[in-house]
Amino acid sequence: MIKIFLYLLLSGILLSHTLEEIEDNIFSGRVPKDGIPPIESPVYLDIEEGNGYMSGNDIVFILESSTPKIIPQKILVWHEIINDKMERRNIAITYCPLTSSVVGYYPSNNNTLGVSGKLVNSNLVIYDRETESLWPQVIGKAVQGERKGDTLEHFPLVWSTWERAVKKYPYGKVLSRDTGSIRNYERDPYGDYFSQDSYYNTGGAFFPLMSSDDTLPPKAMVRGLIGEKSTAAVPWELIKKKGIINITHGDIRAVVFYDPELDTVRAFSRKFRGEELEFYMEDGKIRDRGINRVWNLRGESGVHSLTPHKGMDAFWFAWHAFYPESKVVGDIDEDR
Repeated sequence: MIKIFLYLLLSGILLSHTLEEIEDNIFSGRVPKDGIPPIESPVYLDIEEGNGYMSGNDIVFILESSTPKIIPQKILVWHEIINDKMERRNIAITYCPLTSSVVGYYPSNNNTLGVSGKLVNSNLVIYDRETESLWPQVIGKAVQGERKGDTLEHFPLVWSTWERAVKKYPYGKVLSRDTGSIRNYERDPYGDYFSQDSYYNTGGAFFPLMSSDDTLPPKAMVRGLIGEKSTAAVPWELIKKKGIINITHGDIRAVVFYDPELDTVRAFSRKFRGEELEFYMEDGKIRDRGINRVWNLRGESGVHSLTPHKGMDAFWFAWHAFYPESKVVGDIDEDR
């Protein structure tokens, strides 16, 4: 057991469960492989064309690249994975509606990803087309197959609404409904995020969990943070209330910002050029105690940028199920 623990630690993701335990808890979601079909050749349209099928409060996920891509949740809910390219690299945009977790991955060796039809902790289990290894989406780590133990490099995606996204990025592109599949993109099979009686706001997980905890409501949204030796969760509600939260927990040195323009949260490392910065708001500007720069909500200060902190947004029940030792944190040097 000690050897397994050290292996997981040194490989970049500290899990409270062993890979074998996670593998043993994978079960069929009663959907065949790629029965939920990934989008393989995504088509993007100008914002004006998107206005024909998008409404103001529609949830979207934003890939903030040189040309921002806006992904409607009501399309992705039917596909869960988009295989795409960014700066000539293969990427995969992944979303699991059961756990409300969205994250981007770089499949290694120009691989592509598919929907295995399996679940663990109610979460989407991805497979890679090259080796058919299995990767639970929340951890991005292979738990079965030739790639077992490998970790996918990830990048953040930003939650928002159509109205806010197009105001921020009028020059962006929006995913087309021309997906190669016939689906009702006006209906989310789980309800919607603004209805209090929908799946997204009531009850708990549909399927068995390896661990559960009532520190937060099961479907409270959290920003999960992953360090080399520690994990933490910061409730969205608290981030929105405080605006800026500096996190010190174990080896995690992070800051989370609330972005009111997009009504979203962002997380960055507080380590910058050998210093450990602490951020605060003064006269409507984000400043740091350290090098005393002014930063924007994207973690930028002139030509300098903070490093996004590893992690993602997800329902509390899902984050805890994979990381039961994860602390709920919310203030400087405060563990809860």
